Amino acid sequence: MPERFETSQGLVVRPVVASEIGRFDALLDEHHWLGRGLVGETLRHIAVIDGEWIGLVGYGSPALTCSARDWWIGWSPTVRYRRLRFVANNQRFCILPAGRYPNVASAVLGASLRRLAADWESVCSRTRKKKSIAGHADSLRTRARPGHARRRRHRAQGGRRPLAQARLAAAH
Repeated sequence: MPERFETSQGLVVRPVVASEIGRFDALLDEHHWLGRGLVGETLRHIAVIDGEWIGLVGYGSPALTCSARDWWIGWSPTVRYRRLRFVANNQRFCILPAGRYPNVASAVLGASLRRLAADWESVCSRTRKKKSIAGHADSLRTRARPGHARRRRHRAQGGRRPLAQARLAAAH
């Protein structure tokens, strides 16, 4: 086991293919206290080094209402209804025994978030059979009301509890 994980060690994070879902779910049942229970539209990522699975990340549909999230973002019920499909909720994150060494969890989560927007858009367009809009979730920030960004910065600096939802705009 290396003393410290380095990104040059060949970490690959990718979506799970259909034939791997059973293995992914079995590993979650074995190594995560919540088990396999991903709900709604789902996206599964695996982290691999030299062909060995070292981490599992599962995303799913967000809650229809979450007052802390909606307040944080500044969504009205109408806007929430239109935008919610662009939100992915991180439902599972598990580093497997083969990957338990310093810094690997951060590397896995960072790599997963860097590809989340494109992968989640693929999930949404497959299940809804609608034309998806690339980068649309990122535009939410630019359409904020005047002063809204200032309030969000204040909240991020301790004004409210951290938001438990992963947003597509999180990793660029």
